[in-house]
Amino acid sequence: MVKLKRLLLLPLFIFSSYVVSGQIIMTNNDAVVFCAPGSVVWTYGGIDNNGDSLYNNGYIGIVGDLVNDGKISGNGVYEVGGHWTNNLTFKCGFSEVIMNNTPGGLPVVVPDQYIQGLVSTKFFDLTLTGVGIKYTTLDDTVIHYLNLNDRELAVQTNTMFVTNIDPLEITRSSGFVSNLIGGWLS
Repeated sequence: MVKLKRLLLLPLFIFSSYVVSGQIIMTNNDAVVFCAPGSVVWTYGGIDNNGDSLYNNGYIGIVGDLVNDGKISGNGVYEVGGHWTNNLTFKCGFSEVIMNNTPGGLPVVVPDQYIQGLVSTKFFDLTLTGVGIKYTTLDDTVIHYLNLNDRELAVQTNTMFVTNIDPLEITRSSGFVSNLIGGWLS
């Protein structure tokens, strides 16, 4: 009887560890998370920032979604493999957000990425890379450089404001901005 119980527990343990591995999300509930200059943080899931303070002056690589329901600030790099959702405060500083859903080596890749949320995002630098189309669901702003590379940025009926007066503020190889009636690149 004891051997039978052990035999039944082994498949249960293996199955439960498989199920748990698909649910990885770093959640910040009112804690201060600080990434110093030169630091690297990788999460093989998403980040759900419910807290008051996620300060990034280093590099944060996120395989899944970044959901901001709190405050994010700093001068670091955010490389997002899923969707960018800004529901509260993002203070861009001199940061760069890289929307990168490149397949290969990553456990989860979305075919298209969304820049979305309840609050418009003001990016310092925004870089698009990977595969698929990058969609916006609100009027968003880039204050330094918009790097399209070879990706389509679909603003739909929204406006993407690029406020840098440098004539080279938008860089691309074959990338472009598409829109529906009422959508703009300003």
